[in-house]
Amino acid sequence: MAELVITAVSVEEWHTLHGLANELINYTGGWVYEGYTEPWSVTLDVPQSSREELQELWRRVQEGEAPGVAYKAVQGPSYQFREWVKAAARPGRQIGPTRQMIEIKHRQTGEVILRVDGATLEEAYLAGANLDGADLARRNLCKAELQGASLINADLEGVRLNHADLRGVAMMGANLAHADLERVGLWGAWCSSVNLTGANLRGTDLRGADLQGADLFGTDFRDAKLSSVQLMFARYDSNTRWPKDFNPREHCAFHVGWFLEEQPTDSATIDEAHAVEIARRAVAANETWANRATYEATCNEDGWSVHVCRIEGYGADGEPLITCGGDRFVEIEKNGRVVRFSVGR
Repeated sequence: MAELVITAVSVEEWHTLHGLANELINYTGGWVYEGYTEPWSVTLDVPQSSREELQELWRRVQEGEAPGVAYKAVQGPSYQFREWVKAAARPGRQIGPTRQMIEIKHRQTGEVILRVDGATLEEAYLAGANLDGADLARRNLCKAELQGASLINADLEGVRLNHADLRGVAMMGANLAHADLERVGLWGAWCSSVNLTGANLRGTDLRGADLQGADLFGTDFRDAKLSSVQLMFARYDSNTRWPKDFNPREHCAFHVGWFLEEQPTDSATIDEAHAVEIARRAVAANETWANRATYEATCNEDGWSVHVCRIEGYGADGEPLITCGGDRFVEIEKNGRVVRFSVGR
């Protein structure tokens, strides 16, 4: 694990650095967390990396080099780890030459990324393949061999991957909403910031997988193997189903969604008092100090942003004593749904 703290001299520069850092972790894995108060900062935390690699990558990116180009040029520890996973992938059944061929295209450009012989991708051998940005939505990839493949930012919405082997796969930023991954091998997979809303992961092997920053709304994890899984900053709601005796809060995942007894309609608009109460309930669902905090709500075009500060008491002047590192930010839509719960510095 390596960490790199990057400071900014203004809010504008901070936003730029934050965007670049998020682009970079799409390749290296890991996560980004922010310092919201002066000095403004962005921190990169990357497993299987070194400080030297992160420093060199950041230098290149700041000089204008694309994050993906810099990542492949530096070939640091995180790059070498992925290459090792690809080399270690066990052989699978390869589709023999036929008169039929399937084209896998990029989700945005429409460019053909890979051509696969056969009439179906079921049981396809794609171990180590570069499928970054691929459009694989609603495809049948059951029992496919995808060990060590790269599916960064790929569209896999509604895909069928039952019994597929995705050990060591890189899927940072991929869309897997409503995908069927029942009993899939995802051991050690890099899945930070993936969208798994409504996905089926029953019985899936996620031991050691990186799901940091993932969207897990309504995801079904029943009977899944989650030992050593990384869930820091992942978001789940009351519809997410976990294995028996598994507590996502112990893994630093955040509970978001609806916190009022009655869920408002999409057209409803909450006021400041409701925003503060919703934020308090969101803090109570994720922390142990909801009643020992200050709440400051700010209205914006999307709804409300509530800045929460943990306090340890009050000084002689009556001012609250703020706990260092006790900042939380709760983003609430106009109708009262909490869409983000994040940690400040």
